[in-house]
Amino acid sequence: MLIQIQMAAGIHEVATEGGWRANGPAIPCHRCGVCCERWQPLLTPGDTARLAAHLGMPITSFQAEYTTAYPFSADERLLRRAGSGCVFLRYEPDTAGADGIRRAACAVHPMRPGVCRDWMAGFDKKECVQGLERFTAGGQLIQIADLYPEPRDREDFTRASMTAAAGGRPHAGRGVETLPLPSAARRATGQPRDRQGPAGEPAP
Repeated sequence: MLIQIQMAAGIHEVATEGGWRANGPAIPCHRCGVCCERWQPLLTPGDTARLAAHLGMPITSFQAEYTTAYPFSADERLLRRAGSGCVFLRYEPDTAGADGIRRAACAVHPMRPGVCRDWMAGFDKKECVQGLERFTAGGQLIQIADLYPEPRDREDFTRASMTAAAGGRPHAGRGVETLPLPSAARRATGQPRDRQGPAGEPAP
């Protein structure tokens, strides 16, 4: 699917099948939830202890309720899946309400696993590119204000899209490779990294 994103600087086109590329620039997380649906985060003992304390549970009770065994390590666990994704994945209705967009939220975001903290949304991520389809409302055109309610996030995405369109890397200085998460996503988005397997499969 070819998606068009209407920005103040013009229209940026993204092919959601094959539109991602190695070393693509980072973008602010748009909270589509695809990564949280597809990946099963691997928990270190420190992650397990932190999450159990956050939920006010003994570690053994937390493990029994929220994790599954990881066959390649006795010390690490996989977060359990529930429904369509991570057991802690939630969806919030769009505050505007008119377009019916749901944004992903993490129920334990302040204490999320290390693999989630290390994930950086970007044009190099298949999940992020394909997640754009959720903002199209059945068409092809996305208004950037619908994708990113915060002006700063719109500016960062515009800069990243221009970098991607030019086929180059971010220049030195305030590069888009290290963009922060949008303010809402700092509280709401769970993000896995490479050290995990697709949902339902153990990590290599």
